Amino acid sequence: MDINMNELVSVVIPTYKGTRKIARAIDSVLNSTYKNVEIIVVDDNEPKSIERFNTERIMEKYRQENVKYIKHDQNKNGSAARNTGINNAKGYYIAFLDDDDYYTTDRIQKAVDSLKRKKKNTFFSAVGVVRSGMNCSVTYIPQEITAKQILLNDKIIGTGSNLFLETKVVKELGGFDETFVRYQDREFLMRLCKVGKIYVTDEILVIKSKNGQNNVPNIYKMKKTEEKFLEKFQMDYNELSVEDKQNYLNRVNHVLFELALEAKDKEEIEKSYIALKDSKSLYCYEKLAFLLERCSFIDEKKIKRVFVYIVYKVRNLVTAKTIKKNKGLWQYVKSMERIN
Repeated sequence: MDINMNELVSVVIPTYKGTRKIARAIDSVLNSTYKNVEIIVVDDNEPKSIERFNTERIMEKYRQENVKYIKHDQNKNGSAARNTGINNAKGYYIAFLDDDDYYTTDRIQKAVDSLKRKKKNTFFSAVGVVRSGMNCSVTYIPQEITAKQILLNDKIIGTGSNLFLETKVVKELGGFDETFVRYQDREFLMRLCKVGKIYVTDEILVIKSKNGQNNVPNIYKMKKTEEKFLEKFQMDYNELSVEDKQNYLNRVNHVLFELALEAKDKEEIEKSYIALKDSKSLYCYEKLAFLLERCSFIDEKKIKRVFVYIVYKVRNLVTAKTIKKNKGLWQYVKSMERIN
């Protein structure tokens, strides 16, 4: 028997309006080659909502000893749901899985083996990103993760589903900060990178599935979140070079510009655009989007469609690396995404 098989792994799956894909997430863990797992599904839907009712129906088929189903008495947030999972976890290791993502069958086994072999306490892998079942890219994780890298790249680990670490480390850090409605992973990672002994592999062991349902944040709430995040990690920000500080602010303004267009807030669009223009960091598609927004003869919905299309294409040109060359992985993704 493999000596690693004696370590229980707790996989926490928070769910909120996730009934379309949660069964796939659960099944990806149950089908793991590593069998000593417990799954903790934390239902953060409102108790009397249709989402709660539908989640309960789905969970009826998972009445087994290693699957726990915990229901919040009210909607809290993703951080609170994860903390509920942490507080109920019995595993030596703990992993997190979003309800619309899934693991490869060997994800858990390779994570446990790597941490044992390398004497580390935190594991990250490359992440395959699937958009609408067809367009695929890969997010590779830096071998060393620092506060500076996290500040400059809010998607540095690809997805919160990439978090896999010793449970004692999570508890020593006090879990997730429930005052953050967004950036929960990033906030946690800022604290984790200072104490975690991190091992990274370029193998694709997590699949982030994007199926056209983007959770677009409110620009006004996002501005407050950005301010709150910077205030909490002001010391880390102060250690950045002048150039890196500008890059940090540019990243924020790129996000706010996109959200301002979504909100159709002309004042916020102007503010973000001017800030990016002054720092000479405007992208071509942002200039086009700004010009289209000012053209009254173009329908606003058309502006949005053009903008989204251009952003998608440009980002893919910059970051896309196909996973289709890996035939075994692609067959697995096709089966999970139900692609013919």
